[in-house]
Amino acid sequence: MVKKSISGSIISILVLTGIVTQGCSVQPEPIRYGKDACTHCKMTIVDQTFAAEIVTQKGKSYKFDDVACLVNYLNENKVPEADLAFLLVDQYNKPGGWWMFGRLFM
Repeated sequence: MVKKSISGSIISILVLTGIVTQGCSVQPEPIRYGKDACTHCKMTIVDQTFAAEIVTQKGKSYKFDDVACLVNYLNENKVPEADLAFLLVDQYNKPGGWWMFGRLFM
């Protein structure tokens, strides 16, 4: 009975460790076109040719309906470059394709 509780505890710890380590990765979040709102102007993001996104070092995603909103947001909120992990801009000539500037600011 002691062996069962020890092996059960070990399995629980391994599962919890896996969940925690997966939750710690900093990754861009997909934009849900027609549903997500621009962080800056609050308009619904519908056009794939102009969308942009920033992701902080802590993993928080901010989505924008165009690059101008992204730049205005960064300037108005005085976001330090060191806080940014990723900056993504949609490719105008290939909607749905992204230019990703990862770890650009380090």
